[in-house]
Amino acid sequence: MARLVFIFGLLWSAWVGANDGCGGATLCASFEPSTTAFGTPKPARLTTDGGLRWWVGNKGHDALDSTRIALVDFGRDGASALRITTLNDDRCVESGSCNAHTFERSEISLDPAAPGSSTGAVEGAEQWWAHSVYFPPEFQIRSGAGAQSLVLQFHNGGRQPAIVLEVYNQLGTNRWKVFRARAQGPDGSDKAGTQYSYKPSGAGKQAGQCIHDNVAEGVWYDFVHYIRWSSSGRGVHRIWMREGSGPVKQVLDQSGLSTIYAPGDPNGRPYAYLKLGLYHNPIVAGEAEGERLAKGRFGAYLPPLVPGVSSVIHDRLRRGTSFAAVAPPDFKMPSGGVVMCSGTRLSPL
Repeated sequence: MARLVFIFGLLWSAWVGANDGCGGATLCASFEPSTTAFGTPKPARLTTDGGLRWWVGNKGHDALDSTRIALVDFGRDGASALRITTLNDDRCVESGSCNAHTFERSEISLDPAAPGSSTGAVEGAEQWWAHSVYFPPEFQIRSGAGAQSLVLQFHNGGRQPAIVLEVYNQLGTNRWKVFRARAQGPDGSDKAGTQYSYKPSGAGKQAGQCIHDNVAEGVWYDFVHYIRWSSSGRGVHRIWMREGSGPVKQVLDQSGLSTIYAPGDPNGRPYAYLKLGLYHNPIVAGEAEGERLAKGRFGAYLPPLVPGVSSVIHDRLRRGTSFAAVAPPDFKMPSGGVVMCSGTRLSPL
């Protein structure tokens, strides 16, 4: 009987993979072995479905490092997915600068060079995106309140990424891991170009918006985004998501955004490109991030970084012209308004 259940499971997985292909999407990546090539056409390139080319920015490495970027044998829409990992003290592997405060990172970028960016995030473009993420047991984030680990970015080359989805250690009375969305651009409320903000219970104003409480390991999270790109305050970003097989909810509805820069602006690019992976605070022994940074500013001893591994698994990336073109087959748009994190409210800029 167990063997029959196992065989049925394999057939079901294959059926889902076959029936949840690109469909109406104009860009998709499912990270299957048959459509994913490592090190081609260049050593630091990853190629996926439809010939999509990803740049792998492992600084100091001549080829794509399979200990940081590799396929795993289970997926959200097929047999496999892409695991991206940071290893011991990965502050200096991909980042341009390297000091005690440099974030650790391991990421892939979808054709960042203009004008042929596959992301297609240019002035006035209206896009629907879908993606799924999974946090295995080795995923970790620094323990201090305010620590963050970015898993998805649309990067505009400015002072901060245009749009970010991250796991964040919430400040205030509800201290737990949450999903937070943020956006930055040329006309924000501060030096970072913050486009919107929120206030958690028991803490001051924070950049972005908390969109989901208690991020868990061992479960898939599915996201659908609607984005209109603008450099002049006409941008829009909406997000729908679900945890595992739970209900779909809308978690973000922000408008009046500027997330890319006008042509010729020296502070950023007039387009954005997609990045997937991990980009997080360095893990430090015995201190919260704020305590460590405060001491560092006064020249005090900074404790050594703790060797550690963190991983995230990405799958089912889609871009299209409608919700139906990118959403999973059983992911239905809900009625009602935005569901915010517990104890949070939007805060004026």
